[in-house]
Amino acid sequence: MTSPRATALAVCSLLACANAARTDAWRASIAAGDRAFTAGRTREAAGHFERAAGETGDARDRLEALYRAANAYDRAGEHDRSLALYDQVARASREFDRGARAVYEAARIRREHGDAHAREESDRALDTLIRTWPETGPARRAVTLRLRDLDASDPTRTRSIAWLDALLRE
Repeated sequence: MTSPRATALAVCSLLACANAARTDAWRASIAAGDRAFTAGRTREAAGHFERAAGETGDARDRLEALYRAANAYDRAGEHDRSLALYDQVARASREFDRGARAVYEAARIRREHGDAHAREESDRALDTLIRTWPETGPARRAVTLRLRDLDASDPTRTRSIAWLDALLRE
């Protein structure tokens, strides 16, 4: 008869091996995606990255793979798929370093490829990004994008100044 300690050790060893295999599979899929992306095969790269997302139990690794897939789909011109993945990463990534970037990229796609409603949604997302992650690069780009749009619609810059004043008051 085996002791409970020996059984527990065996179970832990099996779980560690299974986790290592998933990690190896994740790394292999990420590497394949990176090679395809670098070679300009962006749709193929996106597929590898999406596969990697399913090959890990680690939430951070999964979100990184989904972010990379979104980027690859965006480069391939598949904006609807890209947007869905960026939104998924943004919803799950409040503390993950790709969260702010995913919000920005989703807003950018809505601006470039959406209708007036999508543009309004983009403005709201950019404003939220600026307030939620003010110290990040994506927030700085969001400020620039919002000011550029406001300046284009109002050469006197009255709207830009009012928007900045409201932002500072918060």
